[in-house]
This record gives sequence, C-alpha cells and structure tokens, in this order.
Amino acid sequence: MEREFLSRRFADGEDAAVLRRAILDHRNQLHVSPHSGAEDDRKSRLRDCSDTLEYFCKVVTDLGERLGPVLFQLPPTFKKDADVLSSFLRELPSIRAAFEFRHKSWFDDEIFDLLCSRNIALCIADTDTIATPKKITADYGYLRLRREDYTEEDVKRWSEFVREQKTNWPDAFVYFKHEESGIGPKLARQMIGVLGES
Repeated sequence: MEREFLSRRFADGEDAAVLRRAILDHRNQLHVSPHSGAEDDRKSRLRDCSDTLEYFCKVVTDLGERLGPVLFQLPPTFKKDADVLSSFLRELPSIRAAFEFRHKSWFDDEIFDLLCSRNIALCIADTDTIATPKKITADYGYLRLRREDYTEEDVKRWSEFVREQKTNWPDAFVYFKHEESGIGPKLARQMIGVLGES
C-alpha cells in the first residue's frame, strides 16, 4: 500500500527527498534520563536495524529516478561513534543519502572520510543551535537552512556557496524551514532567483 501511494503521488514528475528520522530517532523512543542507558539504546537502533532499513529502502526505491536523497537525522544527544556509523553504512544499499549530525563531535575527518567512501552527503545544516562545516562528501549537495531570520544577503551568500559547488554537485537539494512562519517558500524563490542570474 505504501509503495502504491508513493508511485501515484509522484507520478507527475516531482522528485521526492525522504527524511528517515524514525529508524534513528523516534522509533520506539525511550523517554528516560541521560544516565539510564538511552545512548546505548540509540546506538543499538542504529546498529540493529537492517530489517527495517531493508524494508524502507524497498519502499522508497519504487520511486525510481524520482527518488531524491534520503536524509538520516541523528538525535542531538547522539555523540560520535564511527564504528556504529560504519556498520550502518555497510547495511545501506546504494542510494543517494545524506546524514544530519546534530552533535558537533561528529564533525571530523574520520566521519567525513566514511561518508566520502560511500558518496553520501554530509547534510550542511544551519540552525539556531548548530552550524555544520561546509564539507563536500558526495557528488550532490544537501542543505537544510533552518533559521527564520535569513536576510536577502544571507540567501545570496548561501546561493553563492551552492553556485561555487557547481563542479562538485550536478544536483543540490536545499530546504528552508517552513513549519512556523511559512517563510521557507519565499526564501526558496529568492535563492532560485539568485541562482538563475548566473
């Protein structure tokens, strides 16, 4: 049923980028204090999710060429664990994907090299709480611009960054925040306008 819905929903040529937070973050989330093993539980879910991951990938790959990158978003309390990430990447089929790390301990060359080895994008996120390094790890880009106070100059600056990656990124997937004020579409139009000038 999910597969039929996806195929019908995007039959008109739209591309679909998918956020897969459930495997890593909210699926069976335990609401416990930081000292009661919650971190170990998160690690085991990232490590022991091959059946769920396999099913999920079967469903989304029905989108065929319309499938954009799948975003895997880690919890902000989940600190760097290269072994867990490496194990997960071994289970991940060959699809375009991006990883959004929300704890700064992940931002080092060991993690960037792991992503590069699989041509997986580091999600470059700009939020009120963290700014991801502008590190290129794949032949496509994935940006989440999550602040609501972007000025025209900010949009131009991010547009320039995307334009500068033209030789690295035939495709760039850029997402502005849209939940609260609904300003995301306006910012996206501004960026499209700036990029269209080149």
